[in-house]
Parts: sequence; C-alpha cells; structure tokens
Amino acid sequence: MATVELATRMRPAADQPVVVRAVTVTMGTVVGLTFLFGFGNVLNLALRLGVPIWVAPLVAPAVDLSILGLLFGTRHLAIHGATPDQLRPGRRLLIFASLATLTLNIADPIVAETLARPHSTPSAHSCSSVGPKSALDCCRP
Repeated sequence: MATVELATRMRPAADQPVVVRAVTVTMGTVVGLTFLFGFGNVLNLALRLGVPIWVAPLVAPAVDLSILGLLFGTRHLAIHGATPDQLRPGRRLLIFASLATLTLNIADPIVAETLARPHSTPSAHSCSSVGPKSALDCCRP
C-alpha cells in the first residue's frame, strides 16, 4: 500500500507540460519586451550622441545577444555537470555584460537630463531599465 502511494506522489502531474509551456511563454514575452525597451533606449542614446544611423541599431542587440548566449551557455554547462570554478568566468562576463546593458539603458535619461530635474516624476526612460537590473539579480550566486 505504501509503495503505491509513493509511486503516485512521484508521478509527474498531468498538467505539467501546460505549466512549463506557460512559464516559457511568459519568460519569452518578458525577454522580448526587455529587448525592445533596451533597443529603444540605446538607439536613442546612440543617435543623440551622433553615432552614424547604420551603426546605432547594432549596439543594443550586440550586448543583449551576448547576455542571452551567456545565460544559455552557463545554464547548459551547469545542467551537464560543470563545476563552479568552470562556470565562474562565464558568470563574470555575464555580470559585466549586464552592467554594460544597464549603463547603456540608463545613460539616455541622464544625457537627456530627465532625471536631473527636481520634483520630476519618473519617465518611461527611467523605468525601462528594470529588465537589465533583473538580469543582474538572476546571475548572483
């Protein structure tokens, strides 16, 4: 009798694929929206600083795709048994790339002086740095 109960508890729930799919779709949506916010912020910054129009749209995706590749790569290595010493360089690079993304995302409001005005309400620019901050939080050990 106890063996049957244990086997019943150990069996995965029938709705587990639905939950996994829902979490995956939600995460994909969050990553996509974060990418779009970051792209807009960095594009505005690059154009404001006088970067040529054909170079400006390439900056944000380069940094964001580096972060995405590092997240997938370190996760894959961790799942397949990499030691913390082997993962450390990738995590350091991930932290650096996340800091670079955060800096690029908050630089446009600083350059535009939207955050320097006294008694100003937070603008859409200052609120759109939430995604890169979340990436920094998730890579802490």
